[in-house]
Amino acid sequence: MYIVLPTVVNSQQAKFSISPAYAYPSVTTENPITLQGYKAEIDVLKWTVDKAVHSYSKSGGLITQLDLLAALPFQRYRC
Repeated sequence: MYIVLPTVVNSQQAKFSISPAYAYPSVTTENPITLQGYKAEIDVLKWTVDKAVHSYSKSGGLITQLDLLAALPFQRYRC
């Protein structure tokens, strides 16, 4: 499984790219995804599929690549 750590797209969204060990051809854009086994800060976010790419090759079989987006929780700052 290949993982790219989440990055902040803007102050309100985080992005996460993942290629799961098993392909999931039924996953499409805007599907909700639950992540488990990562940092608690990552697991707690509500992720949705921004982009899903499914490909097949004779040597690698069926592969799924997912780009996920999550809204970041609002944080209050004291001045």
